[in-house]
Amino acid sequence: MKSTLFTPINSLMFATITLLSVSAHSVPLIDVSVTVGQWQPDYSGDIGINDNTASLDELGFDDDSHNVFTLVFKHPIPVIPNAKIRHSDISTSASGILVRSLEFDNVTYSASEDIETDLDLTHTDFTLFYSPLNNWVQIDLGITGRRFDAEGTVVGSINGTDSETFDDWVPMLYAGVRFELPLSGLYADATLNTVSYGGNEVSDITAAIGYAFDLPAVDLVAELGYRTFTFKLDEDDNDIGVDLALDGLYFNLGLQF
Repeated sequence: MKSTLFTPINSLMFATITLLSVSAHSVPLIDVSVTVGQWQPDYSGDIGINDNTASLDELGFDDDSHNVFTLVFKHPIPVIPNAKIRHSDISTSASGILVRSLEFDNVTYSASEDIETDLDLTHTDFTLFYSPLNNWVQIDLGITGRRFDAEGTVVGSINGTDSETFDDWVPMLYAGVRFELPLSGLYADATLNTVSYGGNEVSDITAAIGYAFDLPAVDLVAELGYRTFTFKLDEDDNDIGVDLALDGLYFNLGLQF
C-alpha cells in the first residue's frame, strides 16, 4: 500500500520533537532540526545473474511514495563532529510477466512466467561531519555509515518463491553544501553520499530549495528537492547481480530549534 503525505506522525515523533526543543533552548549554541518528508521516485534497472536478468519495468515496478525522517544535531565545539541521522523507508511491490528467464538466488524463473516481486531497500544513515565553512555559505564534510535492512522476494507462478537479503553496513563519504540568502529565509542545498569498490556502488545525491519561516520559538522549514539513489551489487561478489536506480522529487517539512 502506498504511503501518503498526510499520514499522521506518531506519538513517538511528537515526543522526540518536544524533547529536542527543550534541549535546544536550554543550550542556545546547539542547533537541532527535525524533518519529515516524502519521496516519490521512479524505478529503473535490472536484477539477475549472467544473461538471466529482468528489468524493473518488465517486473512491473512503477513510481511509489516513501517516507523519510531526518534529524541533524550541530554544536560549536570544533573537535567534536556534528551528527545527522536519516531513515529512508523504501518498500514496494510489483507484478509482471517475464519476457526472458530470470535467475534469482539460484532459482531460474521461466520466460512468460507470471512474477510477483517485493523489493525493500530500507536503510538508515548515521553521519558524522565537520563544517569548515559555516556562514551564509556552509560546507559539510564527513563520513556515513549506512545500515541496510534490504530484501528482495520473487514469487513465480511456476517456480515458487525465493528471496535474497542484504543486511549490512556500508561506509560512505559524505559532503554537503548550503547557500542561504541573508535576511530572506530562502536557501538552496545539496548533499552527496557515495562509495564504490569493485563492481559494487552506492550513490545518493539530493538537491533542494527551501524556505525557513521565522516563528517565535522555532523555524518552520518547507523544502522541495530531487533525490537520485543508485544501488549496484556485482554478481561475482554476491549471490545476485543488482543494478537499480531510484530518482524523483521529494517534499520535506521540518522544525529548526
